[in-house]
Amino acid sequence: MSKIAMFCLMLCCILLFVEPAEARKSSSGSSDVVSSVICNIVTQLSGPISQAIATLVIIITGYSFFVGKVSIGMLFIVAAGIMFVFGAQTIMGWILGQRAYECKGGSIVQGAQAK
Repeated sequence: MSKIAMFCLMLCCILLFVEPAEARKSSSGSSDVVSSVICNIVTQLSGPISQAIATLVIIITGYSFFVGKVSIGMLFIVAAGIMFVFGAQTIMGWILGQRAYECKGGSIVQGAQAK
């Protein structure tokens, strides 16, 4: 089999499975087991746990900077990482607009319902 024919065959197989019908079954306000578990994980990791970890990271990075073990570039990387962790839902809201999903009370709500 030539490389072009193999590529076309693989492309056709991929296109068949790009969007299964089951992926569209859940409505915007539904809350199945998997989404509830993931929503609870996101809620826990964006709450007091991540705030405590971020505080420790800032303290350790600041101390390392003053001792001379960390460059200024690493300080910016740490700051950007903390901003992305705490602003992940806001960033996804900007990207997806009204289609954005948000965790509220252990369940997932969509767009205008989230506010």
